Amino acid sequence: MKSSATHGLRALAASALLLACVAPAQALDLKRLDIDQVISNNEYPAIRVKFNREADNWTDVSTQQVDVRIRWELEVVAVYALRPPSKVSIHMDTMFAEQLLSSTNNNLTELHLGEVRLRRAGNDLVEIKAKALEICNLIRVNRGKPNKEHRIVRLFKASAFASAFTTAPVFTEEMASKEKLIRVDVICEEDPGWREPREPATTNLSADLGDFRVIKAELFLTTFQNQFTQASPGIQCKKLQVKIRIETNKPGFMSYTLWRQPGEKETGSSYFERLTDGPFKGRSVLERTFWVTFDKTTYVNYMLEAGGFPRGKSTPWKDIQISCTGVGGGGLAAAPVPGSGSAADELPSFAVIDSNVQLHRLPGNQCPARVKVIASYRTNIKGSFEHFVGCSNGVNHKGMLAAHDAISSTNFGVRREYIVEMAQSGELICSARAVQFPKQLALRKLAVQCLGEAQDKLRAPTTPPPLRKKRD
Repeated sequence: MKSSATHGLRALAASALLLACVAPAQALDLKRLDIDQVISNNEYPAIRVKFNREADNWTDVSTQQVDVRIRWELEVVAVYALRPPSKVSIHMDTMFAEQLLSSTNNNLTELHLGEVRLRRAGNDLVEIKAKALEICNLIRVNRGKPNKEHRIVRLFKASAFASAFTTAPVFTEEMASKEKLIRVDVICEEDPGWREPREPATTNLSADLGDFRVIKAELFLTTFQNQFTQASPGIQCKKLQVKIRIETNKPGFMSYTLWRQPGEKETGSSYFERLTDGPFKGRSVLERTFWVTFDKTTYVNYMLEAGGFPRGKSTPWKDIQISCTGVGGGGLAAAPVPGSGSAADELPSFAVIDSNVQLHRLPGNQCPARVKVIASYRTNIKGSFEHFVGCSNGVNHKGMLAAHDAISSTNFGVRREYIVEMAQSGELICSARAVQFPKQLALRKLAVQCLGEAQDKLRAPTTPPPLRKKRD
């Protein structure tokens, strides 16, 4: 009996001695983590960029998957078996994969290895996509042509991270990381249908240029320090220079409309010739300059809309504040001063103190895409005012609104809703403002995608829902 007890004590002491002799690093130590790219048939992964003839550049990243294969190796020193959640994870751009680690032997050194595939559509990547567009754009800037494929080798960072756990009672966790550059080729794709534009001296200028269309529409609003009008004695208002610039892909006849709010639109038409000198030599560009005068401080919006087939182009709405100097800021009576015994001491002056516009895409994938535009305003007291809603696709609406819905103890509000239909995919920009209170301007943008084409429309305003009272 004594011999058996002695044997048990000796075994326990031996086990304690073994644990005492094992240093913390020996209980679990990740000695080496390596990653390498795996290539089959000498084909490297690639991200592809398509040529856009309208933009005359490579702008569209393909949805084709970027497929990266990476082999990893991890050397582990452990006297206990690994347990979950031991794993190796590998990241590259927005791609991610992981593999679990496991072992059943209590060996001092173990080699773990595996292979992962990182796959994602090229247009869903971030860093690699941005670099691909930058490279292809630079090729075009340097007069590279889409008459052939351009393949450029680039290296991008991949990161590996290992975390290991063992069944040991102490020192059970260890981590390691590794970074390595992985090759992904950037391919600026060939466009077989692309043709190099002919020189101006060529007799047939329209050959191979496709349908007559607008390439670019630009609008410039400028005031100058020494350009003003004498609206009345003691009042000077700055003149406004409105310059429009339209470029087409080839000579042809086209009309345009210059929208103004508040104010009347101006329409015109012209034959676009191929210019033989000046800054736009060899291009079909029309430039027109208008001088506009004012008799009082005014907040004004302009938008240029150019025709064309199958569709034209328009600029976003551009706004500018025309300032007048003189009595009351351009002929307007000076505001009463509180405390002077005037009506300002009795009732506050009506004012729109806040404006807001919201854009909500309505269900449906086909063009025209339907977008709900919600314009809302907040006033200090009940009252009426003129408002204007304008969108970048040429749709606009104006009218009088009466703010009477109480939204707090001191504020009143009103809102209007409209349905705007986008004829094609693009960015919709809408603004809402109170005409008599130009500082209360709200802008909102919305990216719209739809299938097919249609004609823009603005439906009649829907009945606005009652505003809910806000807690003070």
